[in-house]
Amino acid sequence: MPNLEDEARAEEEEEEEEDEEAEESEERLLVAYRNGLRGMHNIGNTCYLNSGVQVVANCDIFSYMIEEGGRGKGRAEEVRKERLLGRWQQLLSSIRESGNSTPINPRLFWQDVMSVNQQFIGFGQQDSHEFITALIAALDDVLRDPFHIPSLLKGYTSTTPTDPASLHELQLHTYLDTLYKTNIKLDQLCSDRVAKRKGKINFSSGAYYPRIYRSSVTDLFQGRVASSVTCGGCNQRGRRVEPFTCLTLEMPSVAQLRSIREASKEKEDPQDAVSTEVRGNVFYNTYLLMSGLVRSLITSTLGIFGNAEDEPLTLRECLAAHCRDEAMTRSNKYECPHCDGLQDAVKKLNLLELPEYLVINFKRWDHSNYWTRKINNHVSFPLDWTSGSVEDTDEVLDLAEFFDTSDLPLPPTTTYTLTGLVTHRGSYFGGHYVSYVLKRGRWVLCNDSMLGLTTREVIASEQAYILVYKRQALSPPDRKWDKEKASSYLASLSQYGPDSLAKKIKELTSSEPVFISKNWLIKCALATDAGLIPNRTSYPFDAADDSPSSVAEFKDYYCPITLEDWEYFLAKYGGGPLVTMADYLKCVTSGGHAL
Repeated sequence: MPNLEDEARAEEEEEEEEDEEAEESEERLLVAYRNGLRGMHNIGNTCYLNSGVQVVANCDIFSYMIEEGGRGKGRAEEVRKERLLGRWQQLLSSIRESGNSTPINPRLFWQDVMSVNQQFIGFGQQDSHEFITALIAALDDVLRDPFHIPSLLKGYTSTTPTDPASLHELQLHTYLDTLYKTNIKLDQLCSDRVAKRKGKINFSSGAYYPRIYRSSVTDLFQGRVASSVTCGGCNQRGRRVEPFTCLTLEMPSVAQLRSIREASKEKEDPQDAVSTEVRGNVFYNTYLLMSGLVRSLITSTLGIFGNAEDEPLTLRECLAAHCRDEAMTRSNKYECPHCDGLQDAVKKLNLLELPEYLVINFKRWDHSNYWTRKINNHVSFPLDWTSGSVEDTDEVLDLAEFFDTSDLPLPPTTTYTLTGLVTHRGSYFGGHYVSYVLKRGRWVLCNDSMLGLTTREVIASEQAYILVYKRQALSPPDRKWDKEKASSYLASLSQYGPDSLAKKIKELTSSEPVFISKNWLIKCALATDAGLIPNRTSYPFDAADDSPSSVAEFKDYYCPITLEDWEYFLAKYGGGPLVTMADYLKCVTSGGHAL
């Protein structure tokens, strides 16, 4: 008789071994990026740059992708940004230099930053959030290629992916295509009406041709928000989708905060919420109004010195305020294309797509008074956690409630773990930026050239200015074999190069290799969700004639694999289509060399 306990124990041990193998394969690829950390000299009010570099460089998948496949397009108008990309790669290499604890002098990198964005010229005080945004945008400009939604959908095979994240991405692209067609019709309708009413200013329905910008930046940092306006006259809803690489959140007003907290109480205990509302009709409302006015007066007066204390907030409350319903009335009425006139309406913002790395910035500078003051609210936020070991989900950043599921289902992973933080110490008229990064489960303070270990309690007590989160599932999806196989190909590609790897595959299988997007392999091996395979719609293929641009780009963006592995990946993740040796030979020019 078989021993059931022994069989169960053997199965558990086998699963643990598989988990360890998957972790080891990922570790081999990212060991240098997870270990590497060096301080950076402050060369004259450059703490904004140093803190921004540390939290972005700590995004290990992004750093790996940039160093392994980050090549510019050689566009004449992007020469300075191409140089900045090369300097960023050198800086990443210096940060992860093994055994070197000497602080880095960022002067050359800083000079290239100034050549791209004149805002940062000189030794004046600068904003770390603006630097991070400018850096990500400059790298994206160099690396990205645009593709129209219809060409993306046309490039995918008819295979329906079984992977939930890939299926959601396919649904998203289909939704954007439908939205484009709807908005184009509305735009045409509005134009026709304006033509009949000469002298009236034209208005836009928000129609535009949706594009997918693919690059190592957009693959990891870009999400999307959907803005909808519901007309009070006809109840029709207009939609507009915008990409983002950073969510900028304002501090909620007193009225917004009260509304958010009452709504939260109503979800937890409806009876308590009703009694609170009754109590607040007269006296409580008056108290809130007067305390808000007094606090605003004190803050405006003391804010110039940077020492005013405001209402404690939570990250969820800031997100709820960002996604709240906004009434469009009086002088801000909505011109409805269906009603052909001004109408009261409700505007709503929702999340539509989430990035691998979520950057959140709090607006701490108030320019509404005669002077600019710093907003000193303490915002509590979820910290780092480990998949499969979370007991209290309240300690996890989960963005599921900020989606509108009437258009699209929820993405499979909406939870995030904290990996980096930037804080500003001081006031608007003078201060200092420092950053914290998570390295192998330990938090490290990066204060220019000085590095030091710190605790989660210190992180939680900091006045956050920028938060960097990484997507992480509460229960990791079953992709162990996929991660190991993708990691194996990437390691072989790094060891042998594309030419030798293709020859080895041909020798082992007695058939020509096929090609798969290298960046997709990196996402499959390292990211939470791999998504659709952007093969023929990958970066080196021209969107107009569907042909690869050059041999160099082909080798940079593709990895040879066996046909058997390609068919497995395609069946599970979808996308495509197949890229063959014949496609490669199309880009062999007089200066190129065939595999």
